[in-house]
Amino acid sequence: MKYRDTIFSEPRTHRFTREEYYAMGDIGLFADQRVELIEGEIVEMSPHNKFHAGSVGATAEMFTKAAPPGLVVRCQLPLDLGLSSEPEPDISSELNQLPSYAAAWKCATE
Repeated sequence: MKYRDTIFSEPRTHRFTREEYYAMGDIGLFADQRVELIEGEIVEMSPHNKFHAGSVGATAEMFTKAAPPGLVVRCQLPLDLGLSSEPEPDISSELNQLPSYAAAWKCATE
């Protein structure tokens, strides 16, 4: 077979599930790293600085004061967006789901 006849295949990427992502974290694969799972890809997060921390804190305080009853403001916490995404947005809000989150965290780390 000549070189030009050789078939080359494109490299394929592996999309991780949240279960795989947590298993890798449990064995210490991400020790001392800030990462999040976005559409199956493990993405390194940028480090925080004083301006960012202050801005997030001030924004969270403002949103918390303005939030109607039953709405929870969350800061830089994992957000369950399905089987292959769990970003950690600076600020998010949702209806009070604390009992279901406690159950989900227990299952994810067992």
